[in-house]
Amino acid sequence: MGNAKASDRLPATLTPLPLSLPVEEQNEIKLPWGRLYSCVENFKSIDLVEETITLGRAEHCTIVVRSDNFPENTVLIISKLHFSINRDEITDLVYLKDESKNGTFVNGILVGKGNKNILQNDDIVSVGFKGSQKLFVFKLLQSDELNSYLPPELRKKYKLSRFLGKGACGEVHLLFEKRSIKAFAVKKIKRNLF
Repeated sequence: MGNAKASDRLPATLTPLPLSLPVEEQNEIKLPWGRLYSCVENFKSIDLVEETITLGRAEHCTIVVRSDNFPENTVLIISKLHFSINRDEITDLVYLKDESKNGTFVNGILVGKGNKNILQNDDIVSVGFKGSQKLFVFKLLQSDELNSYLPPELRKKYKLSRFLGKGACGEVHLLFEKRSIKAFAVKKIKRNLF
């Protein structure tokens, strides 16, 4: 025990940052901003680090779907580039863009080729006939407490974004419709003022 190094006692899942790395290189290590929890047996969950992630059969995709990592019936319905997940740091939105011929579904609703759909915590991404093959459950790893600003019935259709301003009777935030990504402003009015 006395001869064991500190790095030998660390859990296998942690990777210690070498102290000898220059500060510039330490800053280049990107932390994940989201995660795709796999619904496919024998396929691991994926940490989202890059601003754009692609899924498809083509070798240039971030997530390459092959018969050795996905069930054969799933591989047959995946396009070369099936969908991309993009993160916009300015608006703090994460959206899925459907690039497929066979369709991509978010929570059982078809996105449609060339269309985008904003992703929120616990959204289910699926493919196939009416979204029969669930692929992933999306999780945002940073706090999404801002969305608690909206009542549950509005959270289903809209994604709250950044703070725009404050007036005499409330706060104004940027709001996006999930299916069309149209921007709106929403004002939270304090009832006790009236």
